[in-house]
This record gives sequence, structure tokens and C-alpha cells, in this order.
Amino acid sequence: MSTGERLNFLVVLVSHGEPLLDPILDTPSGEETPSFDAGLQYLTRESYTPLMEVWKARTVDGRLRQVKILKGLSKKRTLTDGELEKLAYLKFLKHPRLAPIEDIHFDEGRVLLVGAMPESTLYDRWKQLLSQGKPGVDRKELMQYLAIITEALEHLSRHANLLHLYLNPTSLYYFSGRMRVADYSLPQLAWIPAGQQLDQAGLRYAAPELFEGTYHANSDQYSLALIYAEMLTGQLPFHGNTLKQWREQRRSMTIDLKLLPAHEHEVLYRALEFEPSRRYANCTSFLEHLIQSVANSSGYRMKALDPQTQTMSDSSMLLTGETVPVIPQDEVEVILRRLIQVVAMKTIYNKDQGIRFMVDENGVVIHRCAAWLPGGLAINKLDGFAHEWDAKLVKVNEDTHEYIYQIRMQQNFWQKMIRRKSEFIEIRISMIPPKESNVKQTEVEIRLCYTDAKPENERDRLEIVVPALLCSLRTYLLAKTETRTSERYRYETKVYLYPIFVNNIGDPVVGTTKDISTSGIRVFAHSEFTAQDCIVQIHTREFGSVILPAKVQRCEPLSTGMYDIGLKF
Repeated sequence: MSTGERLNFLVVLVSHGEPLLDPILDTPSGEETPSFDAGLQYLTRESYTPLMEVWKARTVDGRLRQVKILKGLSKKRTLTDGELEKLAYLKFLKHPRLAPIEDIHFDEGRVLLVGAMPESTLYDRWKQLLSQGKPGVDRKELMQYLAIITEALEHLSRHANLLHLYLNPTSLYYFSGRMRVADYSLPQLAWIPAGQQLDQAGLRYAAPELFEGTYHANSDQYSLALIYAEMLTGQLPFHGNTLKQWREQRRSMTIDLKLLPAHEHEVLYRALEFEPSRRYANCTSFLEHLIQSVANSSGYRMKALDPQTQTMSDSSMLLTGETVPVIPQDEVEVILRRLIQVVAMKTIYNKDQGIRFMVDENGVVIHRCAAWLPGGLAINKLDGFAHEWDAKLVKVNEDTHEYIYQIRMQQNFWQKMIRRKSEFIEIRISMIPPKESNVKQTEVEIRLCYTDAKPENERDRLEIVVPALLCSLRTYLLAKTETRTSERYRYETKVYLYPIFVNNIGDPVVGTTKDISTSGIRVFAHSEFTAQDCIVQIHTREFGSVILPAKVQRCEPLSTGMYDIGLKF
């Protein structure tokens, strides 16, 4: 990588929200707008430390972003190209428990991390409870937080061979009412390689080895134990106010746990061992022992850790019993737009014929409609279409109600002279007959694509003939006039539906999505859903767990024993 390339090295980290400053940090009054552009308008500086500035910014389309500028990366030496590549890898880490990274920009020893704004942090939650006269976070709630953090740490370790090393209450964000872990692996990939010591925010919760500029696989466990103790009781087990006092108290094991129940002392003492090898094997083992100690004394029960993945079950979400999260409509629209952009590459509207169809990334045209096909007359109706277009029926599957036709494309004189292979348009028609006797409409999906020799401008050529073909097919099938304002895209993934009861959320119903649009989603579930309003939690491969508010439009039983649930966003 040349010097010029390094100056233009792109990286951006996404995270939602406006975290409050840690009380031990000082924010200078003077603010100098960053020189980085990255298509952002910088609004205000939220916090400042020798290692990192946090800014609130706005994108060109009006979305708020949190911008983090990492500094001190050339204190002793400049990061190598290989180290920069490892740092850039962070934006490819995707997990429901991690705050996602969009991009990264490197410039003269600084790294720009840009992310979606979190609603708040664990530190904010703790301060809120203190203002209400409570010592800290409720133990049951805090245990769920620890399970989420542990799952994120295990993912970093298992799939990327990375540690967090900067765990603190301000690096634990809430997105749509759900916690995610931010600022992960920055010491390991940026500050420590550059010879930079952590700042007070990091060292306040850091394992003793990090004070010496080194780290261990069990370093995050130490931080997790300190966060648990402080968030529960309102005090850290160490009472010093300076880095020197923190270092000495860790070395001498001067740990004050008198505010915690006696049955938890043994577990926490081991997690806070000065020697890393004496701690638990990993964060999951620490959490399991902590849960067991609490359960033995109070009868508290929590979902067991999955022995295969050693993470909490996906259904152990923080929503149940909590206050209904307020999700701004503009955020809902942004989330849906991003998700549907991934699900479907392109949607085309034919305004003349009033027919809507989609062209996917492979150039296949997809159209869905409802048709009146009584008594299995589909093949008879399609015979008329085949005669009009000189289409050949090449395959029929009566069990799946699928029909495949081919239409030979005409060749010009030169194509015939060079004996170019003939091209065909393949028309694949799939039907889902109604399962209930009172339902008269059949769901139809039509797919059009080229076969054999495919021209480079395949998509453009298909789009010329598509409206006429679809109009003809709809006419012969007696298709119902389209009334939808947005296209439905087939999308199958796991989903949880949380019923809303008087400002609280009940136990979830688990289901599978079938299709999605900008206005709603269709879900198949084994259980009936009776609530009128709900929170939808969709597990996506692209953005992790997405939470959206919705209204229930229908919940109809199917002959398979499942329930067809229609939701409107």
C-alpha cells in the first residue's frame, strides 16, 4: 500500500446514540471540527479523551451518525499495512450482539469510525436508576445484559480471534431497546500496536495486565466482573481515584465486595485474579458460575447456555417485561429501506399496464399475483397463452403445481449464418392453491429468464417483452387487479413477535417470515397470536437483530396447523 493509498484508506464504524460522558473524563470547551469529510456534516462533539473523540454528525440524507476519531496511533510508531488491514476487518464483523461497523477512514495516524446513533448506554441506564434512589441495575436485568455481552465476546474470540479489551458501561449501547457491544478490539488492533496506553475510561475497568500494555484471553472476563459489581451496587470493588492506585490495588488483590452477597464473593474473586491463568477458562464459564451462585441462594432461574455454541439462546431477549421501546418512524423507514435493498436488487413499475414486477441480481423477472382458477383449470387457461405466444410446455409437476414453458427467440440472418445457438425465454409458473374452501384465489408466482446463450444485455432485452408477456398471462389466468402499493419480497428468516400489554411486552411467539414489504410482513407461526399491537424482532443475516413496531392485520389458521399472521409496520 503506497503513502497515497494509506492517506485514503477508508474505514467507518457504525453505532447508534448519544452516550453520556464518564464522570472521570474531562471535555475541553474548545471544539475543532474534524477535517475528515466522508460525506458527513459534523454537529457537536460529545466527548473527548487523549485516545478518542466522539462527534454527532449527519449524513447527506439526514440520518444522524456517531463519529469516533481514534488518535494516538503514531505515538511510538505508525501502524503497518498489515495492521491497518486487520483494523479494517472490523467492518466485516456481523453479529446481533455487536454494534455494526460501516466503514473506516485512515489519515495520518488517526482512524475515523462512523456509526448509527445509539439511543443510550448502560451507563445512562445506571444513572437513571441512581436518580430514582436505587443502588444500581436489578440483578435479573443485569444478568441478561451479561449474557448478551458474553455472547458478543465469544463470537469475537471464536470467529475472529479477537478480544474486546475496552469494555466499560459507555461502550454498551442500546439500539431499539436492545443492547449491543461497541468499541470492540480497538486496543488490540490500534492503540497497543501503536505503543499507546489505554485512557482512564478503559483502565477503570481493565485487567491488571493492560496497565502494562499486554493482554490475555481472560482479560475481558476481568472487566465483565467489574462492570457487574459496579452496575449492581453503585460502586467498584476498587476505591482508588488514580491510575497508580488502581494498578496497586489490582496487584495486591485489595478487592472490596462487602456490598455483594457472600455467595457471589468466591466467583468474583476468581474472575478478578491478578494472574490471568487463574481466572475462569472464558467469560461463558464465569457467567455460568455466577448464575449458579445466584440460583443456589435465591431460586433465581435463567435460560441455560447452549452447550454447542456456549451462548445464550436467541430467544433470551431483553424485551420481555420491559417498557415498550419508542422507535421513531424515520428510523423504522431507514431500517426497512436498508433491509429491502438487500432482499431485492431492483423493482420495476409498468405504469401503462399497471403491472409491478421485480428483476433480481441474476436478471430473473419475478411477478406475483392472485388468480381465479376453480376446479384445477390452470392448464386449460395456460393452453390459450401457449397458443398465442407459440410457447412449448417443457415440464409439468402436478404435485407442486409448477409449469415451465419456453419461447424460442427469433434469429437474424447473421446469427443463422454463424449457426449461433438459439435463445429461449423460460417461463416458470408456480401456483399455491387455497387451503380453505371459502378462499377462491390462487397465489401465482411467474419467473421469466433467458436460457442457453445469454446476451450481455439480457436484462434490458427481457424488460422490453416482459410487460406484454405478463399482461397476456394475467389475462388468461383471470388474475385479480393489483391493489398493492408496494412489492412483497420473499424473505425467510427467524422472527419473534412480542405482544404489547399496557405499556409492557409479553412472552414472544416464534415464527418464520415468508415475505416482506415496506408496509408489512407475513409470518407463519405454530401458535395463535391474539394481540393487536406487537414488537417484531427479525433475525437478519445482514444487520443482525432488527426490532420494529407493528399492528396485527390477521391471524388465520392453516390446514397444516400453522397460523398465517399478517403484520403492518
